[in-house]
Amino acid sequence: MITSWLSFAPALPVGSTWTLKTPRTPWEHRSIFNVIGVSSGYKVDLIVRKDRPFSIEEFSRRRRVELPTFVVSMVTAEDAILSKLEWSQAGGSDRQYQDAVGIALSQGELLDLAYLRRWAAELGVENELRRLLSERQRDR
Repeated sequence: MITSWLSFAPALPVGSTWTLKTPRTPWEHRSIFNVIGVSSGYKVDLIVRKDRPFSIEEFSRRRRVELPTFVVSMVTAEDAILSKLEWSQAGGSDRQYQDAVGIALSQGELLDLAYLRRWAAELGVENELRRLLSERQRDR
């Protein structure tokens, strides 16, 4: 388990220089931070898993994705949608909501609607999910 920046750094691709952009330690606050590739300009957002049922389930469903120079774990489309709906609700961010709509549109019929509805109820984002699914249906 990664508990500090020092234990995370060796996981970055060899031969690249990265900088950490974050206030304080994200591990203590279970928050988001990012690393930026100095030479490549790539920015990677990393989210420290919260200690709650949804986050544990989300983490267990992650997918292994092979990129040209390294392998990463990514959340499923459903979990990304639910997280973005939470962020949108908490911060009033239309950007997060629009991102969630975009994910839903790109996934089409592949989305696990039962999973989305179950966790939306648990997370208190049922209204946001209903709105998203309505927009998705309209925009097809």
